[in-house]
Amino acid sequence: MEQMHHNISSYGGGLDELIVLITSLVIFWFTLALLSSLIFAITSRRKDGVKAAYIKGEGWNQTKWIMIPVVLVTLCDVAIDVKTHHVWEEIKGKVLESPEKTTGAMEIGIKMFQFGFLFSYDKGKDGKFFTDDDKIIEPYLRIPAGKSIIYHLTSADVIHNFFVRNFRLKQDAVPGRFIMGWFKVEPELMKTWRTNGVRKLEAGQAAAPGTNVIDFEYYQKQRIEVTPFANRKELGANWASAPDADRTFEIVCSQICGRDHGNMFSKLIVDDQAHWDAWLAQEKKELGEE
Repeated sequence: MEQMHHNISSYGGGLDELIVLITSLVIFWFTLALLSSLIFAITSRRKDGVKAAYIKGEGWNQTKWIMIPVVLVTLCDVAIDVKTHHVWEEIKGKVLESPEKTTGAMEIGIKMFQFGFLFSYDKGKDGKFFTDDDKIIEPYLRIPAGKSIIYHLTSADVIHNFFVRNFRLKQDAVPGRFIMGWFKVEPELMKTWRTNGVRKLEAGQAAAPGTNVIDFEYYQKQRIEVTPFANRKELGANWASAPDADRTFEIVCSQICGRDHGNMFSKLIVDDQAHWDAWLAQEKKELGEE
């Protein structure tokens, strides 16, 4: 079982490294503090005929037990701050000023509302998303791998949060304001993505070996078979030819936004450039643009 959800974005690795760094340091200092407390509690416990000593905390032999840990913890904080700065600059620092992010980038509009999503692929003649001349608006998102995607995120009503866990992408959406950000799916990481491991079992159908079965007794009374991620087959070099379901990632709102917050989700499908161009051409044809 993976410790964290499989990452397929260009900057996800940096976030994962930051999480591992912080978690490792916290576990180390927590363990050290706990063991020290236990050792001192055992070795310094009350003994017959021995009076308790009053320690003023003067002199290096006494203050070093405070100063040395303070310095070491401060150095750990500095290491975290340095790593955080690099990750922040990569993700949010200069969204529009970095050539490697903006060259050949594709812009999309994202609007969240109670309780759903809209995605615009066309600003129209006025250069603004979600106005009357936007032509291609879908309830799901489809993007090409290997290309930087600059998003313009807004909300139609309350504060929402746009969250795609496999991209390490999490951004609040605020009513009346467009917030910009970017992400890019790495084609090489799509090769290591594993096929869809969830299917509905029909009545009397047995689950495959090594899978987990979830019985929904109070919701439509259905049985779902879930294959552990590590047991699923990697998509490989021909990942773009796999069915849409195997290249689909969940989009959710991770900000409690009302009664049906738990049902607010959409999907994101990753194509290669050729398949995405074909999809876009089909969308335009259906709209009568071609």
